[in-house]
Amino acid sequence: MYDRSESDPRYFTSVDLLTQEERLLTLDMYLENDRMVLGLPDILTSYVLVEGSTLSDLMTSFDSPVALDDPFSLVNDMLETDLDIDEAALEKSMHRLIDIVMEHIDEAAFDSKQTVKVGELSVAYDSYTITLSSENMRLMMLELLETIRDDDEIYNLIDQIARKMSSVSSGMSGLDTYGISPEDWEEELNSAIEELEEEVDPEDEFSLLYTVYVDSKDEIRGRDLVVFDNKDNETGHLQLLNPVDGEQEALLIAFEDEYDNFLLVADYEEVDEKRTGSATLDVGGETVATATFSDLDAVVVDEQDYLVGELEVTVEDETAGIPGPIYYSGTMTGGAFSGEIGVRDYLSVYLGYEKLGSADADIPPYSEGDLVDVSNEEALAALFNEDAMNELYEIMSKIGLNME
Repeated sequence: MYDRSESDPRYFTSVDLLTQEERLLTLDMYLENDRMVLGLPDILTSYVLVEGSTLSDLMTSFDSPVALDDPFSLVNDMLETDLDIDEAALEKSMHRLIDIVMEHIDEAAFDSKQTVKVGELSVAYDSYTITLSSENMRLMMLELLETIRDDDEIYNLIDQIARKMSSVSSGMSGLDTYGISPEDWEEELNSAIEELEEEVDPEDEFSLLYTVYVDSKDEIRGRDLVVFDNKDNETGHLQLLNPVDGEQEALLIAFEDEYDNFLLVADYEEVDEKRTGSATLDVGGETVATATFSDLDAVVVDEQDYLVGELEVTVEDETAGIPGPIYYSGTMTGGAFSGEIGVRDYLSVYLGYEKLGSADADIPPYSEGDLVDVSNEEALAALFNEDAMNELYEIMSKIGLNME
């Protein structure tokens, strides 16, 4: 639960550890401005206070790159992702990059009614195939990098993304410190450009054959990329195919080179955007996982995607140590999401999300005077006394963890 109605947002999380018979314990966690408050209300008589500076010192002691001077800046920065960009100008820049790609294509061909087959499903689509040599790719990349280097809109986009990512990874809210300076931007791109200025050695030459399959509505239903060496031997093959025939659909994702290969195939029926079917994952020619799913759909609530339906994955590799099938189920009722994920007959985790009005979203209070600072070793030892520790040991033993 979080409340961002005030200038200083507050976050509250309560997690229950359950078995099939009983609730073993509850963990409460508050994030407030520059501190965290933790509690085990069934076991401990007071909540534990962890100041932001203490968190930062703790992470530093573990040589962690994550700074936590403000525990919530990390959450805020992930939630607030608006970028200050001129979309029209950026679109024009993107079109220029597309033009550069098209100008360097060696050959282009169109074929009608080409069959795309995945599993038992076969559908005919129009296809567009381009051929690109390594030398033309070098010239294309050279012009692309030079254009990107000199384009203010692309620089602005990358700079803001870099600021956001560095802010999130560091947990700091001061974004202005973490961007890419124009000088660094130009230096990095000039370095990449310099590496491309020499022609490709004949022994390293290659070519790409790229095919796109398109249906009657101009929707892409497949992509196929093949890499050839200088002797026209196939050295790599990547496929993404998604044929559709009425309610029947199939999906294939495959990659193969001289070292590795994997293949994901799914066959399913889609009704009212809900998918029901099965899937298989092969790696190195062996099946490593199978899955069945029913009524799977992604539902958007408050700009967040939630997966509803049922899914079960069986890992075929016994050495993975997973004691049973991994399962997931999710439902959406009146804007409230509830779900469950776990290992069949072994472990379950329950999930839920519901947007509450201000009158219903009361974060439960705690007593400020009863807080025990985590840096106060004597008070902390008194809080985690023998009785509390015995309760924790008993709970751990109930879930199969021997803490003795």
